[in-house]
Order: sequence, then C-alpha cells, then structure tokens
Amino acid sequence: HEGPGSRPSSEQQKGIKLKKGWNHISVWMWRPISCNGFTIALMNAKGKVLPLRFSAAQNQREWNTWSHKNKTLTTDNDQRPLLEPAHLADWQAHSLLNKPRSAQALLNGKSFTLKPNHAIDFDFGDNVSGYLEIDVKGDNGAALDICVGEAKTNLPDGALRVCYNGMWQADRLFCNGKTFRFFSAQRKAGRYIKFIARNTNKAITISRLRFHAWSYPVKQQGSFTSNDPLLNWMWRAGANTVNASTFDVGEDCPTREQGQWTGDMYLRMHQIAWLWGDLRLAAKALRETANDQPKNDWARPICPSGYGDKLVDYCPLLPVMLLEHYAYTADKQLLKDCYTGVKNLFTHAESLRDRYGMIQPGDHQRDLLYIDYTMKPYPRCGDTTCHLQGLIYSAYRHAAAIADVIGKKADAQKWKERAQFTLKSIHKKLWNTKRGLFVDGIRNGKQGGTFSAATNYFALFSGICTTEQEHAIMHNLWLSPRKENMKYWERGESPFTKFFAARALLERGYWKQAFSMWRGYYKNMAKHPEAYSCIEWWQRDMSPNKAIAKSSLVHPFSMGSMADFAHIICGLQPAGPGFAHGLFWKPLIGDLRSFTARFPLAETEHWVDIQLQRKRLTLKKPKNLQLYEDLSAIPKDIKVSIKNR
Repeated sequence: HEGPGSRPSSEQQKGIKLKKGWNHISVWMWRPISCNGFTIALMNAKGKVLPLRFSAAQNQREWNTWSHKNKTLTTDNDQRPLLEPAHLADWQAHSLLNKPRSAQALLNGKSFTLKPNHAIDFDFGDNVSGYLEIDVKGDNGAALDICVGEAKTNLPDGALRVCYNGMWQADRLFCNGKTFRFFSAQRKAGRYIKFIARNTNKAITISRLRFHAWSYPVKQQGSFTSNDPLLNWMWRAGANTVNASTFDVGEDCPTREQGQWTGDMYLRMHQIAWLWGDLRLAAKALRETANDQPKNDWARPICPSGYGDKLVDYCPLLPVMLLEHYAYTADKQLLKDCYTGVKNLFTHAESLRDRYGMIQPGDHQRDLLYIDYTMKPYPRCGDTTCHLQGLIYSAYRHAAAIADVIGKKADAQKWKERAQFTLKSIHKKLWNTKRGLFVDGIRNGKQGGTFSAATNYFALFSGICTTEQEHAIMHNLWLSPRKENMKYWERGESPFTKFFAARALLERGYWKQAFSMWRGYYKNMAKHPEAYSCIEWWQRDMSPNKAIAKSSLVHPFSMGSMADFAHIICGLQPAGPGFAHGLFWKPLIGDLRSFTARFPLAETEHWVDIQLQRKRLTLKKPKNLQLYEDLSAIPKDIKVSIKNR
C-alpha cells in the first residue's frame, strides 16, 4: 500500500488471496516517518469482512502485542508481532512532560521519578557520541524506553523523533523491582535523550544518568571568528560535526551509516588539518582505501561497497588525496604504501574506456555516481558523465607527481600521457562551444543535452578547462560577480558539491562568487533549529521552520568549505612538502572587515595566529619558521604586519 496508509495501490485493490491452511503474512514498514501502522481485514470469498480485525492500537497491559478488536477466532498460534522497541516507543501513546525542577536533579546526581506513560527529554546542548549509563528502579515488569537521537518532531519544542530516517533509536529496559544499572553495548549518538515509563501503575525511578562521550582523542586547536555571522556559523557547525563524527575512522555520520567513505574522508582530511593539525586518521584512511583497491575488479570507495559499482566517482580522489596529504606532511612512506592501490585503480579504470576514450561508470541502475545526488532526474545525468572524466584526468596528474616523488619515472611519464589523452577526449566529446559549458554527459554516443553548475564546477576543480573555457563557464554560471545564474542549479545542488565549487572559485581568485555562493546556499540552513551541526541534504529554498524529513543532521561533508577559511581566506599553505620547509602565506580576505583566527600547522607542534582589525592584517608565527609571502590580493588600504612568537 502506497503512501501513509490512506489508499491501496492499484495493483493491490483486490487484496491478497490466502490458500487453505495456515498462511504467513509479513508487513514491512519501509518508511516509519510516513507510515505509523496498519490494519488487516480478513474477508471470505464473497468479499464479506470476517469479524476478526487487527490494528496498531496497543493493549497497555501487554507490552508486545496488538489488541484484538473481536475475539471470534481462537487459535493456539501466538499472533503477537515482535516489534522493535523504537517502533513501540514511537507508536504507543504517552504524554511529554514540561521539564519539572526535579528533572534537573537527575543531572546533578540525584533521583528523578517518571510517572506511568509519561515522557521527558533532555537536551545535551550539542551532538554527543558515546555510551549511556543509567540506574533504574521500577516494579517487576515495568518498562523504560530510552531514546537517543538527533532530531525533533515539531520545531522548536517538539518531542525527540524515536523512529527517524530509517534508524531505530530506542532501547526498552524491563525492571525487576530492584535498582539495576544499564550500560549500552552500542555507541549512541545525538543531541537529545528521552525516557518513557511503560507497563506500570507506579512511577519509575532514575537515580543515575551518565553519558560517556567517545570520539577521536585530540585537542581542538583551530578557531575562526569574523564580522560575518554566517561564516562564523559555518566554522562552528563544521567543527561540531567533525568532532561528533570522528572516531577510529572518519565516519560519514555517527548515527545512520557510521561508515568511512573515501569521498567524505577527502574533505575530512582538510577539515582536520586546520581543526586539529593531526592527519594520522587521513593516512590510515588512505592506506585502507589503497589496500582495498583490487587490480581487476570494480573500484571500491570503502563504504558503501555493495552497490556493484564499476567506478564510483569517489575513487579517483585517491591519488589526489594522497598528494595533498604529502603536501601537508611530507610523508613519503605513505605514498609508497599506497602506490600499488593507485596503479590498480588505473588498471581497472583503463579497462572501462569506451571507443570515445571515456571511462564508463557502469550501466546498472544501482551503479551510483555520487554527483547524481545533485541531479534531477535521479539517478543518471548521462551514460558517461563529464565530471568522472575530469576526476580521472586529475587523478592521472596527481599520480604522475606521486610517481616522480618516489622515483617511478616510467609510471610518471605514462600517466602524464594518459592525462593528456583523457583531456583531449573530454574537450572533443564534452565541451559544447555553442553553450560555452561542459555537458553533463554522453547519451547513446552523443552529448546528452543537459548542462549543470555541478558538472562545470567539477570541470574547474579538475583543471580540464582552458582559459577561454573558464571565462565562458563563469559568464554562464554568474549573471554578475555576486549573483548566480540559478537555472544551472535546477538539476539540484548538494552540500557535498559546495566544497569543490567554492575551492575551484577561490583558487582562481573569484572570491566574490565563492562568498556569494556560501551566503546564498547556507543562509537558511544556518537559521534552522537543527543546524547546530551540518545537515546532509539541503536545498537553499528549504524552510528553516520545518523539521528535516530525513537525512543525517551530523554530516561533515556538508561543511568541507570550512577548510578554505584557513587554506585560502587566511592563505596558509605549506611552502614545500610539509611545513618543515616553511609557510607560504597568500591571504584572500574578500570583503571581510575583521576576523581572528588560530590554526595548527599539520603534524607539527606549531600554530599561527591571524587577525584583521581596523584595516591591519597581522600574522604571528613561530620564530624559526621560514615565511614566504604573496600579498598581491590584499587591498591597498590594508596594512600588513608579521610578528614572531
């Protein structure tokens, strides 16, 4: 039955015919957000409804059964559905308390009592990840539902969403008449915790509540505050999200998937470089990705690896991420450790070239390219996509540089030649001179006819554009330096693309466009009550007054651009492989009037302070750190001073 149970689909109007004897019917709640239960009616051959019905109304005396409206049919078969605790907690009626004063006592180490069928929730104030510890006492058989999650139902003062985004976020504890301690076996994550008293006529007492936070053990060092409230929120929300999602691996989110995607880790590497200065997790991720790349099989982005992809567009980021990690750290051993994986990537990629010289991603509908998440109609933007060809070109260029560093000259020369071959194929098949844009993809051997901002920003990022093509793209994507041509975002945009788009603009000096893109896209997200961290899916026209229907509310890739506050706005770059060679300083402050920032220099014990106040830009650096500077982008009325610390 489609929709929220309001009508049956056309194929099921006649119902389901049951054979003689016992039958087994499974009901699958695919989207708990919009489907709250179901009713089954049994009918005879003439269509007359039999007197037995089942419904989702709960019998309060039975914790795990649905009430029988009419007991005309008696069997020895146990008909109780074994519902998951999160569904029970969500569907069974309860009253949410306004927080009484005694609720604060629980946080102060004292007891709190919760009346039957009453609920209370607590706000941690930010996203936390870790393990729950609680002491509970209630009558024998009394149940306490405990829910930890990130989202609420009705903003801003609604209840915690127990069933959210396909996630089951509740535990049901049964009391034994004595005080007992529960320590969660699985890691919990979210901003809110909710308790519901069930199956009892007396109050349940909670005498201890502890949340043992767990995350990557590093001290946050990076900070950024400016006169622009939006940029301040972007840094703050980005830092909160990274801190809540990084453990022994960099997870895409701490609630739903809890997996390390290669594409997410590429952005995470830059985030943690300037937030923590600790890139060991990025090195670990690179080794894992490279070691997981088989020679003659489809290229795997670590997570997910079950889609049957032939070449996910995350995969060509492997050599790009490797070389950029080397720029931060000078870790030549990492290049050597991952080199076989890079070679295997290209061995497989070359097997996917078609007669036009293009890399085919795969034809199956589940062969997802993740730029497709920004495209409408989903899921394909072409049989062969332009952005994948650009990323392959970039991968060859970065791999050639890696080969040069570790003395693999023959490979370096071969990959430079493959890069040029790929570039010629791209210009021949994917550039549309009349439109002045790269087409999204090829369909049936011809240009598909659709053009998008996402594709062309990836083209800029990948470096496949000539100077003339770059000017044509900018002319089409921007009506003026501060006004985007939004028709090229009609096929959709996502937070993931914003890093690549903004980085491509900023590296070419288009700061007005990059700042305008951030301000146009993120302004409503920043207003949303759930945006204390970064929301996975977002459209710029989404209302800040409505709850997010689905998606992770803690997704670091949504704020990859926070790294550019350090890398480009404050202009901090290694002068050579690793900061041991010194610091290259090329700030691009844009229209900011003031800011104060401190950033660690990756894999060193050093940090730098940068301040813009009253038309004076000041850099404080370690005394023995060699400085190279390019101040050509600084307005002439800004005075610059450099101080040693």
